[in-house]
Formats: sequence, C-alpha cells, structure tokens
Amino acid sequence: MTHAILDGLRSHFMEQTNPDVAAFHEAFADLMALFRHFTHRVVLLDAIQRTGGRLYASALKGDSLADQAQQAWLAAGDTQRNPLIEIAGQFGEATGMRTGLRSAIGKPKTMKELRNTTECHERGSILVAAVFDAFFTVYIQRTARLFRIYRAAGGHDREDLPMPLAEAVSDEATRTAQEFFRSCVRALDYLPPVDVTFGDFLRAVLTAEREFDPVDAEGVRRAWMEAFRRRGILPGDAQSFSEEALCWLPRDDDPPLQVDGLPFAGPLGFKYDQQRATAMALRTFIDGHKEALHLDAEVEYAIPSFHQVYRVGKNGNLRWELVVEVVQTLPASDKSSFPRRGGTTLVISTHSTGSDGEKDAVFLRYAIAKPLSGAEGELRAERQTAFLTELGIRPGTDFGALRVNFALVHQADSGGERGD
Repeated sequence: MTHAILDGLRSHFMEQTNPDVAAFHEAFADLMALFRHFTHRVVLLDAIQRTGGRLYASALKGDSLADQAQQAWLAAGDTQRNPLIEIAGQFGEATGMRTGLRSAIGKPKTMKELRNTTECHERGSILVAAVFDAFFTVYIQRTARLFRIYRAAGGHDREDLPMPLAEAVSDEATRTAQEFFRSCVRALDYLPPVDVTFGDFLRAVLTAEREFDPVDAEGVRRAWMEAFRRRGILPGDAQSFSEEALCWLPRDDDPPLQVDGLPFAGPLGFKYDQQRATAMALRTFIDGHKEALHLDAEVEYAIPSFHQVYRVGKNGNLRWELVVEVVQTLPASDKSSFPRRGGTTLVISTHSTGSDGEKDAVFLRYAIAKPLSGAEGELRAERQTAFLTELGIRPGTDFGALRVNFALVHQADSGGERGD
C-alpha cells in the first residue's frame, strides 16, 4: 500500500537512477508498517511489560532496566521475538525463516560496508535502523522521567512492570511513534523530485522538523543526526556535520520572489478551476525565474504534481503552503547514452490561512533542486551511467526500463528468485 501511495505522491521515485532509490521505497514502506505497530495498544503493553520497557530488545526478554540500550538493540534474542520491531513475522515463519522478513533493528552495518550493495531490502534496512535508532533514543529520554519517579517511590527494576507504569510508558511510546511517523511523511514535501538519496531524506527530515519545532527543546533533531552519522548516511555535499549544514536552506531573496495569482483552496483541495488557475500561475512564475530555480533554460519542463498543505507548528502557528514538483527530461541522445532527469521541488508559502479572502504575499520559501546541467548535473549523469551499466540496463533505453519492478523485487520475500 505504501509503495502505491509514495508512487502517487512522487512518481519519479521508482526510477532507479542511483542505488538508494529502490532502497528508499522499501525502507519507507517498512517504516510506515513498523510505526503502525505502536498503535496496537494490547501488543504494545505486552511488549513493554515483558521487556521492562526496553522496546528496542530483539526478544521479549531482558535482564533489567540497566543502561545497555546500545547492546540490546543489536542483541540476538533466544526467546520469543519482539513483534513490534519485525515486519511480517508469520510470513517469515511460513517461508522457513526463524524471524520476520525484516526488523527495525536491522543489521549492524553502515553505508560504507554496503557501498557495493544494490539489493534494495538490504540497503534499505540501514535507513530503517537509523530511523529507529533515533526513535529509541527519544523514547528512552522521554520515559526516563517515569522510571525515576517509579524508583523514587520505592519501585525496583523488573521485567514485568506494574500496570500503571506500563500504561504511562505505552503512552510515551505511542506518542513518539506518531511523531516520527509524521516526520517521515512531512519529509516527502522537502525532497527533490528526482534521483532521491538517503542523504536527501536526512536533509528533508531535519528541515521538516525545524519548520515544525524551531526550538527543539528535547533534542529530536540531534537524535536524528547522530543516528544517521553512526551509519554513515550523510549528504555528500554537506560542508560540516551541523544542523545548519544538513538542513535545506530557505531562500534569502531580497525582496522575496513572489508568486502572483495563486488561489487559496479549502481543506478538501482544489476545484477544477482553481487547479487550472494554479497551473497557469506556476508556469508564469517558473518561466520568469528558471535560473533562480536551477532549471536548464533550454530544456522543456513539466509539473507532475502540486498540492497544498496547511502546516500547524508545535507552537500552534498555522501556515498555508503549496508544494510543487518541476521536472526536466533529456531522452537518451543515442544508443550509447541513458535518459536523464533533473528538477526542483518548490515550497511556496504565506503567513496567512487565506480565510475571508484575505492573504499575505505568497513567496518562494524553498527551491530544492537536482540540476540537469552544470557541474552537479554532469556529476549525477556520470554516477547514473555507472550505476545503470552495473545493473545491466542497456543504453539508449527509455525511462520505462529504469522503473522498479516490485513484482520481481518481492519474489525473494516469497521464496522466489530475486529480480534485478
């Protein structure tokens, strides 16, 4: 289901232009399924009681509430498995595996060790493990206060927690899982429209988190950064390991680049005439600002999608925004080359909600680009050519040959041969 939804939102994320693309699709689908587990109250309470609150344990068994989280995350359990951090446990057993198909803990590997690994499930497992590393870090920080209160009242560390404590811990686990789920989904609006990488996802998550909660009193963004750093998942063009270097930078145009003629739609979305007016306003704006949007002036562009969002920050502030995909395409020039895409995600913003027909100036807030030309475009073209050649895709083909075939990819999960 998540594969279909993600493809509907970002149609070019199924085109294998680098080894992270298919892996991102698989990892994102696994993340949505795993975070869903934390909405099953009975299962969550059982796991919390039987692990003493250590949800990161790979098995429903624990020594104590000792500070051994790092080892526990990677421990191999020899008792009943923890269903909260596994994907398709029953399916895995039916196909002869002792565990589920995949786990939130993942393997103790880094991207450096997987440098030459193109198998999307194995590569995607590193991204899943990084996200859950950050999730467990925040979960531990939030529940530590509950355990301190419990101990101060005379409680002792034990695996079978008393029900009031287990319920309080369960509430924190559910709240944290919901927040991380929303962070992953919000990040989609801050990804470039083509050639996505794990480093792009880290930038997008941190940017979405900064937009949602600029203060970050609980250090959630620091948990994300450290988890990804431990696995070597960092953008290649980051100047330093800091929040400022890893977040996408908002536009600093003076004056801001205004987008005129955009209609405001209600919470149910655009009507047909509003869609047409929006498309016309966007084309007028793009045609006049191609250089600022990192678009090739000589190549035609398309607008695969645009959608509006009403963002509510942690402090309650409300902002109307429009997220737009702009994509440029170069077909294969001859039988020795591959087709290429570039493009920019536009985040257009205003500080108004559009109520009563009144609105502030509408301006470009972010332009998140994967240029088709220039030094960055040529570097991406070289990387794409090397990757597609390694996959065995013949030059001169069209983009249809680059799309991920999930029927073949998932054959391995059902015991068949894995497709390329």
